[in-house]
Amino acid sequence: MQKTICNIKDTIRQNKFLRCNGWGLLAILAFILCINIEFKWLLIPLLCDNAANANAVNKIILALSYSYIAAAIFHWVVNVLPHKKRKKNIYPFLRSKLWSIYDKLRQCKDLVLPLQVLRNKECSREEFVEKFSNTNLYDCCLINKDISKLTFLINVRAKIIDEVSTILVYREYVDDDMFDFLSEIMNSEFIRDGIHTYPDIKNIESYNYESNQSNVGECIYDLYEKARLIRYKLNT
Repeated sequence: MQKTICNIKDTIRQNKFLRCNGWGLLAILAFILCINIEFKWLLIPLLCDNAANANAVNKIILALSYSYIAAAIFHWVVNVLPHKKRKKNIYPFLRSKLWSIYDKLRQCKDLVLPLQVLRNKECSREEFVEKFSNTNLYDCCLINKDISKLTFLINVRAKIIDEVSTILVYREYVDDDMFDFLSEIMNSEFIRDGIHTYPDIKNIESYNYESNQSNVGECIYDLYEKARLIRYKLNT
């Protein structure tokens, strides 16, 4: 199933490449036709009854080819060049937003593993999920002692949604890898559903862990690792 999804994504990207570069390929073809016709290399006479008809066909093809080349140059000057310039100008802004998402995911990870992070000791996915699942989210947040860990996660979740929404406004300047990552963020259980809790949980002496904390922990860890890889690619 996963292989099928990857194949579909690759097909979509290939089609996108053809849509974006098809006009350039046709312009090259038109240029080749012009050269062949101008230097009498084109074998159009073989397809016609006589030389007069061949010349007429050649003139039509030549006129259409020149017209398309002119249109392609106009499209490149009016659309392609400005788009590349805007993308270059807006890239630092999009990168800063992505780094902001990375920092927020890192804060979610630091929420339950602050000592390991400070000592630069990475934990495995299983270790983090277990630690996150067994964390009382109503305990005081070490990052901001005025709020609980649950409130901190809720606030971070809202900020990540705002950051992703801001980036998606500039969808035409976002590459496929970044867009796939942003889509994965928005479709993750952490962002889509939030954390399931119980209104009277503070009155329970023994904290009830029967929520989706384990799933949210997995989402946070996976998204953080992917954000870290993308951030590394942007820095190289």
